[in-house]
Amino acid sequence: MRIKKKVIIIFGILLLFIVSTLIYFLFLNKSEQINNGSNNQVEITKIKGFKEENSTNYTNNLIVYYDKEDDEFCYYDDTSKCSNKKVLIKTESNNAKRYNEFKDKYIFYEDNDKIKVYNNYTKKSYIINIGTKYFSYEFNVDSLTNEFVGITYYEDE
Repeated sequence: MRIKKKVIIIFGILLLFIVSTLIYFLFLNKSEQINNGSNNQVEITKIKGFKEENSTNYTNNLIVYYDKEDDEFCYYDDTSKCSNKKVLIKTESNNAKRYNEFKDKYIFYEDNDKIKVYNNYTKKSYIINIGTKYFSYEFNVDSLTNEFVGITYYEDE
Protein backbone atom coordinates (compact mmCIF):
# COMPACT_ATOMS: atom_id res chain seq x y z
CA MET A 1 0.00 0.00 0.00
CA ARG A 2 2.88 2.43 0.75
CA ILE A 3 4.52 1.87 -2.61
CA LYS A 4 1.23 2.56 -4.41
CA LYS A 5 0.82 5.81 -2.45
CA LYS A 6 4.40 6.90 -3.29
CA VAL A 7 3.81 6.15 -7.00
CA ILE A 8 0.62 8.25 -7.00
CA ILE A 9 2.45 11.16 -5.31
CA ILE A 10 5.39 10.95 -7.76
CA PHE A 11 2.97 10.71 -10.69
CA GLY A 12 1.06 13.79 -9.41
CA ILE A 13 4.27 15.82 -9.03
CA LEU A 14 5.44 14.77 -12.50
CA LEU A 15 2.05 15.69 -14.02
CA LEU A 16 2.10 19.07 -12.26
CA PHE A 17 5.63 19.73 -13.60
CA ILE A 18 4.60 18.85 -17.17
CA VAL A 19 1.48 21.04 -17.05
CA SER A 20 3.46 23.94 -15.53
CA THR A 21 6.11 23.64 -18.24
CA LEU A 22 3.47 23.64 -21.00
CA ILE A 23 1.76 26.72 -19.55
CA TYR A 24 5.11 28.52 -19.27
CA PHE A 25 6.01 27.86 -22.92
CA LEU A 26 2.55 28.82 -24.15
CA PHE A 27 2.79 32.12 -22.24
CA LEU A 28 6.34 32.72 -23.50
CA ASN A 29 5.19 32.14 -27.08
CA LYS A 30 2.28 34.59 -26.61
CA SER A 31 4.68 37.16 -25.13
CA GLU A 32 7.01 36.84 -28.12
CA GLN A 33 4.07 37.43 -30.47
CA ILE A 34 3.08 40.56 -28.55
CA ASN A 35 6.64 41.84 -28.43
CA ASN A 36 7.22 40.86 -32.06
CA GLY A 37 10.42 39.03 -31.16
CA SER A 38 12.05 41.99 -29.37
CA ASN A 39 11.62 44.22 -26.36
CA ASN A 40 9.54 46.71 -28.37
CA GLN A 41 5.79 46.30 -28.20
CA VAL A 42 3.71 46.03 -31.36
CA GLU A 43 3.23 49.43 -32.97
CA ILE A 44 -0.23 50.73 -33.80
CA THR A 45 0.83 51.28 -37.43
CA LYS A 46 0.93 47.52 -37.94
CA ILE A 47 -2.85 47.40 -37.46
CA LYS A 48 -4.62 47.46 -40.81
CA GLY A 49 -6.47 50.70 -41.45
CA PHE A 50 -4.18 52.93 -39.35
CA LYS A 51 -1.78 55.51 -40.73
CA GLU A 52 0.67 57.54 -38.68
CA GLU A 53 -0.04 61.24 -38.97
CA ASN A 54 2.65 63.85 -39.53
CA SER A 55 1.46 66.74 -37.37
CA THR A 56 4.71 68.75 -37.22
CA ASN A 57 3.25 71.67 -39.21
CA TYR A 58 -0.10 71.82 -37.39
CA THR A 59 -0.73 75.00 -35.40
CA ASN A 60 -3.94 74.07 -33.53
CA ASN A 61 -4.20 72.02 -30.35
CA LEU A 62 -6.67 69.74 -28.64
CA ILE A 63 -6.16 70.06 -24.89
CA VAL A 64 -6.82 67.03 -22.69
CA TYR A 65 -6.53 67.37 -18.92
CA TYR A 66 -5.63 64.72 -16.37
CA ASP A 67 -7.89 63.77 -13.49
CA LYS A 68 -7.19 65.04 -9.97
CA GLU A 69 -4.92 62.06 -9.19
CA ASP A 70 -2.84 62.74 -12.37
CA ASP A 71 -2.94 59.07 -13.39
CA GLU A 72 -5.69 59.02 -16.05
CA PHE A 73 -7.31 61.50 -18.38
CA CYS A 74 -10.14 63.57 -16.96
CA TYR A 75 -13.48 62.79 -18.58
CA TYR A 76 -15.36 65.83 -17.27
CA ASP A 77 -16.24 68.67 -19.63
CA ASP A 78 -15.87 71.06 -16.72
CA THR A 79 -12.09 71.49 -16.43
CA SER A 80 -12.39 72.75 -12.84
CA LYS A 81 -12.99 69.09 -11.90
CA CYS A 82 -9.64 68.16 -13.48
CA SER A 83 -6.03 68.80 -12.53
CA ASN A 84 -3.84 71.45 -14.14
CA LYS A 85 -1.71 68.78 -15.84
CA LYS A 86 -2.59 68.48 -19.52
CA VAL A 87 -1.63 67.05 -22.88
CA LEU A 88 -1.57 69.13 -26.06
CA ILE A 89 -2.38 67.22 -29.24
CA LYS A 90 -1.49 69.03 -32.45
CA THR A 91 -4.52 69.17 -34.77
CA GLU A 92 -5.29 70.21 -38.33
CA SER A 93 -8.42 72.17 -37.40
CA ASN A 94 -9.28 74.43 -34.49
CA ASN A 95 -12.47 72.49 -33.68
CA ALA A 96 -11.16 69.00 -32.96
CA LYS A 97 -13.58 66.98 -30.84
CA ARG A 98 -12.60 64.40 -28.22
CA TYR A 99 -14.66 61.19 -28.11
CA ASN A 100 -13.12 58.80 -25.66
CA GLU A 101 -9.95 57.98 -23.75
CA PHE A 102 -8.26 54.95 -22.24
CA LYS A 103 -6.40 55.50 -18.96
CA ASP A 104 -3.59 57.97 -19.67
CA LYS A 105 -2.52 56.27 -22.88
CA TYR A 106 -5.00 56.70 -25.75
CA ILE A 107 -7.42 59.41 -26.87
CA PHE A 108 -10.01 59.10 -29.65
CA TYR A 109 -10.78 62.36 -31.37
CA GLU A 110 -12.19 63.79 -34.59
CA ASP A 111 -10.13 66.30 -36.52
CA ASN A 112 -10.76 67.69 -40.00
CA ASP A 113 -13.45 65.04 -40.72
CA LYS A 114 -11.11 62.18 -39.74
CA ILE A 115 -11.20 59.87 -36.75
CA LYS A 116 -7.83 59.72 -35.02
CA VAL A 117 -6.21 58.08 -32.02
CA TYR A 118 -3.40 59.68 -30.05
CA ASN A 119 -0.89 57.54 -28.16
CA ASN A 120 0.26 59.64 -25.22
CA TYR A 121 3.20 57.31 -24.49
CA THR A 122 4.72 57.69 -27.97
CA LYS A 123 3.29 61.20 -28.57
CA LYS A 124 2.01 60.14 -32.01
CA SER A 125 -1.38 60.44 -33.69
CA TYR A 126 -2.83 57.91 -36.11
CA ILE A 127 -5.56 58.38 -38.69
CA ILE A 128 -8.11 55.57 -38.58
CA ASN A 129 -9.71 54.50 -41.83
CA ILE A 130 -13.29 54.86 -40.58
CA GLY A 131 -16.02 57.42 -41.14
CA THR A 132 -17.00 60.25 -38.80
CA LYS A 133 -20.72 59.57 -39.07
CA TYR A 134 -20.97 57.19 -36.10
CA PHE A 135 -22.49 58.02 -32.73
CA SER A 136 -19.78 56.60 -30.49
CA TYR A 137 -16.27 55.11 -30.68
CA GLU A 138 -14.71 52.89 -28.03
CA PHE A 139 -11.32 51.27 -27.56
CA ASN A 140 -10.63 47.56 -27.68
CA VAL A 141 -7.47 47.07 -25.65
CA ASP A 142 -5.57 43.90 -24.79
CA SER A 143 -6.22 43.31 -21.09
CA LEU A 144 -2.69 41.99 -20.45
CA THR A 145 -0.59 44.57 -22.30
CA ASN A 146 -2.97 47.57 -22.52
CA GLU A 147 -2.09 47.75 -26.22
CA PHE A 148 -4.66 49.07 -28.67
CA VAL A 149 -6.12 46.27 -30.81
CA GLY A 150 -9.25 47.68 -32.42
CA ILE A 151 -12.37 49.84 -32.37
CA THR A 152 -16.01 49.33 -31.51
CA TYR A 153 -18.30 51.95 -32.99
CA TYR A 154 -22.05 52.47 -32.79
CA GLU A 155 -24.39 53.94 -35.37
CA ASP A 156 -26.79 55.30 -32.76
CA GLU A 157 -27.50 55.21 -29.04
